[in-house]
Amino acid sequence: MLSSFGDALRTAALPLLATALTDEPLAIAAVTACGYLPWLVFGLLGGAVADRVDQRRAMWTVDALRGLLVACFAVAVGLGHASIGLLIALAFALTTFQTLFDNASTALLPSLVDDDALGSANARLMTGQRIAGGLLGAPVVPLLLAGGAALPFAADAATFLLAAAPGGLTPAGVPRPGARTGGQHPAPGDRRGACAPSPATVPCGGCAPPPPCATSAWAPSSPPWCCW
Repeated sequence: MLSSFGDALRTAALPLLATALTDEPLAIAAVTACGYLPWLVFGLLGGAVADRVDQRRAMWTVDALRGLLVACFAVAVGLGHASIGLLIALAFALTTFQTLFDNASTALLPSLVDDDALGSANARLMTGQRIAGGLLGAPVVPLLLAGGAALPFAADAATFLLAAAPGGLTPAGVPRPGARTGGQHPAPGDRRGACAPSPATVPCGGCAPPPPCATSAWAPSSPPWCCW
């Protein structure tokens, strides 16, 4: 939730800082637009990457990088070196990282809770993110701006670094028994696996080894089939 709170601080503070740097509506709109554009460009890619990496490590890495990036930006703002170009680049970079972080947090959830609790756990996760990111983060920005233009970004950097700290001190956890994790074959008899007919254009030899499918309830009676 700390990361969502930090995202809200940045989303609200960047356009306000842009208005202090220029009177051009197009430039101010560009700063705001670049805070959302990566979701259209990299949203699906972030989900694909999140399914194929260690989600805990990905989340820790993203928060650490975002914390360092925003901390450097806060220093630049404090020294009077902020510019519209820098704001646009920062907005685009941070939201690009956010696509991976949010997808990784969602992909990690099935390995932490039982299947029958997944729906409620996902609802709590989404609700917490919306409360921290929408209801709590934005109203704090004007109070921080009263202390200086760099203060919201310093607070943003602090939230990212604090969120990353536990991940840096703790090794990647072991999923609960029976958890579904990306890249694993289904267990014997597990109907949640994904045995599927291999496409005609892809030889079965290029797929994953077939033993898990061969002993599962979904095993076909005739080849060519592969485990996905």
